[in-house]
Amino acid sequence: MTIRELSKLYWLNREIEGLRGRLAELRARATDSTQKITGMPHVPGAADKVGTYAVEIAELQKQLERSLRQSCQERNRLNGYINQIQDPYTRELLRLRFVQGMSWEAVADAIGGGVSGEFVRVKINRLHKKSKGVQP
Repeated sequence: MTIRELSKLYWLNREIEGLRGRLAELRARATDSTQKITGMPHVPGAADKVGTYAVEIAELQKQLERSLRQSCQERNRLNGYINQIQDPYTRELLRLRFVQGMSWEAVADAIGGGVSGEFVRVKINRLHKKSKGVQP
């Protein structure tokens, strides 16, 4: 498995965060209410905000659901792959970085031992080069 394949879950999760943010923004716009002034003449071309955003919200919701399913499948695939690796230290490094999406520095802090994020990154990259894809 390549580093790019290992990173797929990370990028899916970033996409999901972006979709959730966009949905929240659209929902806020659609439900943002301002005080209505009565007795004013009707303006031609005035539109219903909820109706205007409803289609976009529905499409984003479908896209979010697809991405969530894909993320779940990718997480299962990645965990299955990692569980086949014999070395528990390497499994933990891969799990922290690629399943939990931690930065290299956060992985180094989590495993302890006074190692740096650069050490962890180099270790994974060397393992990848040595095995041409981090084979179990």
